[in-house]
Amino acid sequence: MPPIFDIRLEDGRREFANSRSSPDELVQRKRLIPDDVKYNPLRPPELGGARCKCASDYTAVILTPKQTFAILNSLPLLQQTMVVLDAATGLRYSEIAGLKWQDVDWENSQIHIRSRWIRGNFSEPKSKKSKVPVAMAPLLAKYLRAWQKETAYAKATDWVFASN
Repeated sequence: MPPIFDIRLEDGRREFANSRSSPDELVQRKRLIPDDVKYNPLRPPELGGARCKCASDYTAVILTPKQTFAILNSLPLLQQTMVVLDAATGLRYSEIAGLKWQDVDWENSQIHIRSRWIRGNFSEPKSKKSKVPVAMAPLLAKYLRAWQKETAYAKATDWVFASN
């Protein structure tokens, strides 16, 4: 899932940015609030905690490429395909869940985002930028082809990640 930045504008409005935003947009938005203060969307101001100093003792675990591929290869093909699709494209999970085989443009090596699945409902993609086709790397295409051969749901109108 791409990182989401929740920005509080000077006039009190909230604005959201994700990794699809241009670097210039992110820099401009970041200047609006101090680095050590972040907006917490889960606690409204009337509950006394909308702005909070954020600190964490979290330490990132750095994996080598060999370790990463060992983990990836330990997964079943369905999950491998989903992980590679997410890592290679930065699509939201809802967009991955909303893919149909007809959305995969094999000839032009791209994937069209035409729908999304959230809490059991299908709808239009979140924004205009979400509807822009994403590039499909050769490695991703290999995983998608392998999954298409294995799944019982391989027709153009079937969901890429259908379940029984």
